[in-house]
Parts: sequence; C-alpha cells; structure tokens
Amino acid sequence: MQLCILFLICKGIETFKNYIESLFFNYLNDTVSSVREVGIKSLETIIAKFGSSWTTMTLIPKLQSVLTQPKISYLHRMCVLNSLAVKFFLNFRFVPNI
Repeated sequence: MQLCILFLICKGIETFKNYIESLFFNYLNDTVSSVREVGIKSLETIIAKFGSSWTTMTLIPKLQSVLTQPKISYLHRMCVLNSLAVKFFLNFRFVPNI
C-alpha cells in the first residue's frame, strides 16, 4: 500500500484524490493495528507533498468526523491523535530556530 500511495503522490494531488484518497482514509477505522500504523506513517509524506491547504481542507475534517462517531474505540481515538501528532511534528520540524 505504501508504494501505491507514494506513486500516486508523485502524480499529483488530483490523481491522489481521484484514485486513493477515500481508500487511504480507511486506515483510520481499520481494525488491524499495522494498517493504522502504515496510514499514519504515510501521512508524513502526504502532508509534506500536498501542504497545509490539503491538511486543513481534507485531513482535519476527516479526523474530526472519526472523533464524532458514536462509540469510537480507544484505539481509533489514538489513531486520530497520532495522525495529528504527525502534522504538528512536521510544522515544528520546518520552523527555523530563532
């Protein structure tokens, strides 16, 4: 799955949206922890490539929708928090020291 995501990211945001974005976000609700981990790890590449506008317009609303689901499990809440941690880590990593 990671190779497919990387290939489509290289093709651009429209290709990613058309072919894999909805499938990619299934990682948030997957019952297998290794699938959730791959999704979280892939976020770093996706956010770096598509930037803050994609994050604000697409990622954050998806994460919010997961959190508003009834009876969300602890593991899925942790997946959302880890996804947010990737986003904030990238923001702080690229900030120059002043």
